[in-house]
Amino acid sequence: MIKKTLLLSFKTILLVGIAIIFINDFFPQYILNQVLSNKLTAILMIAFALIFSLLPISWERKTEKEEIIDSIKSDVLLLLYIVALAVILNLLGGTSQVGITFKNPIVLLILLCAFGENIRKVQKLKKLR
Repeated sequence: MIKKTLLLSFKTILLVGIAIIFINDFFPQYILNQVLSNKLTAILMIAFALIFSLLPISWERKTEKEEIIDSIKSDVLLLLYIVALAVILNLLGGTSQVGITFKNPIVLLILLCAFGENIRKVQKLKKLR
């Protein structure tokens, strides 16, 4: 129970951190930018990501099939979260200072690569069944 709560709290902190960075990027003129700079938020997120990635190492082992399923779920949810956040902030009238738009070919390439990676994982999962 404590493991699940700890993992959930780390995931929540990472998602909030991503939201803060996006809000600071789309609306740099607001007070949130002065309170939490992008640099501080990024450093905190990297620290939490490192802790989060090291925690499950000593915990219960999963089968390869379960790990792939969990990986696909988390990848898809994170991708949807980031896309939804970009769309919502854009609809609220914000404009990205670093170019996070769907017209940017680099952003589209990253989304395409993430989509392709998930297709590859699904194919690997089908081979395991």
